[in-house]
Amino acid sequence: MKKPILSIAVPSFNAEAYLDKCLYSMANPEFIGNLEVIIINDGSTDGTLEIAKKYIELYPDIFILIEQENGGHGSGIMTGIANAAGTYFRILDADDWVATEALCSHMENLKDCDSDLAMSPFTLVDMLSEKESIKPIPKGIKLHTKLRVDDTPELFHYYDIHCLAAKTELLRKLNISLPLKTFYEYSEFVFKTVAGAETVTCFPENVYQYMVGNVSQSMDARKMVERYNQHDLILRRMIEVYIHISDNKKPLGQERVRRLALKQLIIGLIYDDNRKRGRARAKETMEQLSKSCLEVAKSLRKKYVILKGLNRLGVKVGLWEKMKSVYQRMV
Repeated sequence: MKKPILSIAVPSFNAEAYLDKCLYSMANPEFIGNLEVIIINDGSTDGTLEIAKKYIELYPDIFILIEQENGGHGSGIMTGIANAAGTYFRILDADDWVATEALCSHMENLKDCDSDLAMSPFTLVDMLSEKESIKPIPKGIKLHTKLRVDDTPELFHYYDIHCLAAKTELLRKLNISLPLKTFYEYSEFVFKTVAGAETVTCFPENVYQYMVGNVSQSMDARKMVERYNQHDLILRRMIEVYIHISDNKKPLGQERVRRLALKQLIIGLIYDDNRKRGRARAKETMEQLSKSCLEVAKSLRKKYVILKGLNRLGVKVGLWEKMKSVYQRMV
């Protein structure tokens, strides 16, 4: 069989409400030979398996099913990498989907790409209002051009699961290990992947359609408070990676750790209704950064002071969402 240019892993746990839309967006005869979709049924107990089987029957040359005991998102990613046949590999959450025509064009571009990483814009789609917001490739980045990762600081904040494809060969070489049954492992996966890559090429196709506003999502404020220890675990693991990466990748590491650490401060000081606990957690985060990532700690100090003040004033999620832009200008 012809080797596909792209493998897309779809880790799926109890995803019957969304999976059909996700898989339908890739059920296109034009993709045969170029695309491989690996559906990982991660111990689902609903109708996820039946939906997956439907698409395998319709397009056996595109869709592949792997069943496993529930291991969480990280387990699904590692299973996808281990079984991927495509030159490039990317992840698609079961509650998201792709823009079919954009994916078709993107795969044509990937055929001529030799970079470790391939980047593309993505769209955030509000679950309730269906309002769309495009996240374009940062200005100043040349498209269709092979660039060095450490020479493109404009991309350091942009790398995300929703815009990233990586060479399958590179991912296997890196032997990325992720914690089981833990959320936010995508941050660790992206960091380890980019830190291990040398080159990147950006393309214009807006492929990934990312649904936001679902209260069951891991990025919902209440869920983040509930899963604080998981978020903290991923931050600690990323700090450990940062400590050992090469000097030329340190700026990248600082940006990725800073981004996750700032989110952790917000979880503790704004999202958590237990104000005292939140302050204690935020203080612990800053102490940890001061010991292992002093540069990140320094860059967050002013933000930390302001967030702590907002915490003492009783600012919660609703008001925070309204005043975020003001806060960003302050820091």
